[in-house]
Amino acid sequence: VASLLATRGATAATAGDSLAFRVQARDSFKNPINGLEIAWTSESGSMAEPTTATDASGTATGQWSSTQAGATTIRATAIGLESGPAEWRVEVVPGAPADITANSAIEQIGVPGALAPEAPSIRITDAKGNPIAGVSVSFTVEGGGALVGDAAVTDADGVAKAASWRLGPDSVQSVEATAAGLPAIRFAARAEVPPTPKRRR
Repeated sequence: VASLLATRGATAATAGDSLAFRVQARDSFKNPINGLEIAWTSESGSMAEPTTATDASGTATGQWSSTQAGATTIRATAIGLESGPAEWRVEVVPGAPADITANSAIEQIGVPGALAPEAPSIRITDAKGNPIAGVSVSFTVEGGGALVGDAAVTDADGVAKAASWRLGPDSVQSVEATAAGLPAIRFAARAEVPPTPKRRR
């Protein structure tokens, strides 16, 4: 029985990587099959070429790349050969932290001594936009007020947030969020004393 065997392929990659996967086709006598068309597919990412042909050694190579983190399957199918496909299961992990953005309002208005409408929150991604978990983030209050949870770690969505931000008496105050190797994000709040209701005569 003719066969298609996976001879090379990684099981792990970083978003943005380009990897080679290789198969070998043999006939029922174990001889290499030359010129056999191999169709390449992937659940995510892309193949450089949809089909490649085996050489004199019966070998064909498919080049794959992906910018999306997560698990995917690469599949090679021999066209016209009664043999099951060769498959690789690949886990793509995010790259290094590259971008930090605000995940809550940058500017807010609140009441002195009360909690800000939103606790400061940021999101960290790699250069391809994949969220990164496990990044330590520090929140520092300036100009009065107090934070609960001034240190946080990003979750699976790349988000880290302070538990709460209680505004101080100053009219303008801020919180700065920082993570190693990334620019700081500043959140501002203006504390305003609500007007005293007029008494009815």
